[in-house]
Amino acid sequence: MVNCSNLLSNTDLITLEKKYFDILEKHISCNLGSILTQINNQKLISSSPTGARINRIEHAIENIIESLISRHLQWHISSMTISSDSCFEVGDAIVHIDSKTISNDDGDAINNKVTIEKAQTSYDSQNQLFVSGMNWLPLLNHYESHDYFGEVPNFNICR
Repeated sequence: MVNCSNLLSNTDLITLEKKYFDILEKHISCNLGSILTQINNQKLISSSPTGARINRIEHAIENIIESLISRHLQWHISSMTISSDSCFEVGDAIVHIDSKTISNDDGDAINNKVTIEKAQTSYDSQNQLFVSGMNWLPLLNHYESHDYFGEVPNFNICR
């Protein structure tokens, strides 16, 4: 059960989320060449099974970004049962990262825009939103009760 007296204001939540977004943006931007090289490395294994996943680039990005963040930033991977593509415990928050890619042939993109459907949210709202003909309701708790860190917010960052 979350202790409501320890909750951050929406302004403080936005500031904290921006801190982690800025860290990720800087780190990913500085390592973009390495990320692209690692994505292209899948061409070296011509016998690799394709499996059920359609978008091999998206799968590669999820693995590469998670590995890069875990190794370089030393964030601890969280094994929450409900999480985004990658999930990290960073002490004062739990950071969920959705890696988004565009493939013109699998229906993920229309007119060069990524289609994002029902997703998690970082902000203090239990209200269901109706946007572009779809109902949006947060799938994550706004806060988690962590045994070591106390009440920590969930942040969802799309990259």
